Amino acid sequence: MYKAYIITFDTNKLLDPFDYGVFHDKLISAKGVVDWWHYLKSTYIIIVNWDIDVNGVSNFILQVAPNKLFFVTEVKLQNYNGFLPQQAWDWLNRYKNQIY
Repeated sequence: MYKAYIITFDTNKLLDPFDYGVFHDKLISAKGVVDWWHYLKSTYIIIVNWDIDVNGVSNFILQVAPNKLFFVTEVKLQNYNGFLPQQAWDWLNRYKNQIY
């Protein structure tokens, strides 16, 4: 079983100096990250090993992006809706019964 967390960032509009490419590479290769979803520009859903908690995710983000405003919370992926490409729904459906 896994846990899922949604991470969303303040993009600071056009003057945002944050290097999202570096953050992306570090996040998707972080220890314990099993899979990731990034169909919305300032949002990730990560699937992690069940023993990783929200504090661990938050501390990782603070190390990689110490001055970036963000929000992270655990999600269950049981009840969702929206307007996204089919690949996004396929990804969500793959994990909805595997989340702790």
